[in-house]
Amino acid sequence: MSILQEMEEKIETNKEILATLPKNNKKNKMLYIEKVNFLQEEFNIYKKQILKEMENRFNKKTAVNEFSEFDSLSKKLENVQKDLYLLNDISTSYEKMELGKELLSLKYYYKQNLEIVNQTILNCINKFKEVGIQITLEDFKHSKYVKQYLTCIFMEKNSKNITSKKVKEKFEEIYWKCPDIIIHIELNFRQW
Repeated sequence: MSILQEMEEKIETNKEILATLPKNNKKNKMLYIEKVNFLQEEFNIYKKQILKEMENRFNKKTAVNEFSEFDSLSKKLENVQKDLYLLNDISTSYEKMELGKELLSLKYYYKQNLEIVNQTILNCINKFKEVGIQITLEDFKHSKYVKQYLTCIFMEKNSKNITSKKVKEKFEEIYWKCPDIIIHIELNFRQW
């Protein structure tokens, strides 16, 4: 016999007992009310136990066992997805390095201020550094003016002040001798 059937039998039995209790005077009515209250408390306890058991069974059935290797596999997948663009045959090496935007910015240098252009030059150098290509002043061979200007930028880069007055003055000095200085720098980046 199941617990549910036992509970139904108890309820029916107690209903019969309550039906047979006399209610003809005040004393009998008080006893009847006491018995009803007692039974109500008893069945509320049963109700709480049943609800708790139902909740436990529900939680067992709906609980999802997490796959222990799921976290490590999802991290591996994320790493693979990050590097997947490198296998794309359609994209150029500049696009894969995200250097295309920087070179485009250098191409239209005249639409920007010198600080942005200098920062773009440093970004390009850092992009090459990220892929294992260390760029030095010796790599800029397109013109002597490029070397002069980048010498100033490299010196100021170390002091983290590429927007200094010294860099601006050097640019103005070289620009009057070679107005295509930024184009030459862009061409140097494109040759690698």
